[in-house]
Amino acid sequence: MKIKRSAAFSLFAYGKDKSKYQIRFRVSFNSQRIDLSTGCQVSSLKWWDEENELVKSGYVGPKGETDFAINDELRKAKDQMDMVFKYFEINEKIPTPSEVTKMYKDVPFKDNKALPNLTNQAMNRDVKELCKLADINEEIRITTYKGSTRTDEVFP
Repeated sequence: MKIKRSAAFSLFAYGKDKSKYQIRFRVSFNSQRIDLSTGCQVSSLKWWDEENELVKSGYVGPKGETDFAINDELRKAKDQMDMVFKYFEINEKIPTPSEVTKMYKDVPFKDNKALPNLTNQAMNRDVKELCKLADINEEIRITTYKGSTRTDEVFP
C-alpha cells in the first residue's frame, strides 16, 4: 500500500514587525495536513530559495548556523517523515495526523524539536529509536566494493 503525500518547507513571518522567518514543514496526505516547526529560521526573505525549498548558499544565522547545516536538517526531516509513512504503509493503515505526530512526540529530540539533531551520531540514534517505536526490525544488507572485491555486511 502506498500513501500519497506531499511534504514542503515554507517560511512563516513572525516578530513585531514580521521581519524574522521561521522555516515550517508541512506534510499533506489523505486530504489532511500537519504543520511542524523545524526550529530553524532565516533573517531575510533574500536567503530563502522558494523553488528548491532550501536556504541559499552563503547564509549564516544569528547563532552561527550555516546554510549547509540548516539544509541538511531539512533533508533529514523529509527522510524521517518518509520513514514514518513507510511504517504505516507496511502495516497497511492510513494514519491520522495525530498518529503521525505521535511518532515524533515519543522520540526525544534535542530542545524538544520535531526534527533530529544535526550530527550524524545523533541522527543515527534517533533513527534507531524511531525504528524501535515503529517495530521496524528487518535486517539490512550493505554491499560495498573495493576494486573487484565484494564485501557484504548485515546489520540488525
